[in-house]
Amino acid sequence: MNRFGSDKPDTRFGMELKDMVEDMETFQSQLMDMSREIARQNLVINAIAQKENIVIEDSDRDDMAAEFGFGSGEEMVQAVGQEAVDSYLLPVKVMDFLAENAVEE
Repeated sequence: MNRFGSDKPDTRFGMELKDMVEDMETFQSQLMDMSREIARQNLVINAIAQKENIVIEDSDRDDMAAEFGFGSGEEMVQAVGQEAVDSYLLPVKVMDFLAENAVEE
């Protein structure tokens, strides 16, 4: 029971319970690291957007909707939700702003 997590172990894959726990701990650690990095990126994107007055407009949603095969931005928002659409668009708009305003030295 301690080696496989069951008194009728499935030994086809050669993994004991302790191996799966170690893999899960590694996975959870990696997931936490990724979550922190995504949070940092979102803070930077939101700070730039706020400072530069970058906002998502209906025309941005309409353009995205056409790109993804929706009839309109409103239809796309109905299908996937406002937050999903805007959280995709804001980083794109910020990156476009940065690319347009980059200065080579």
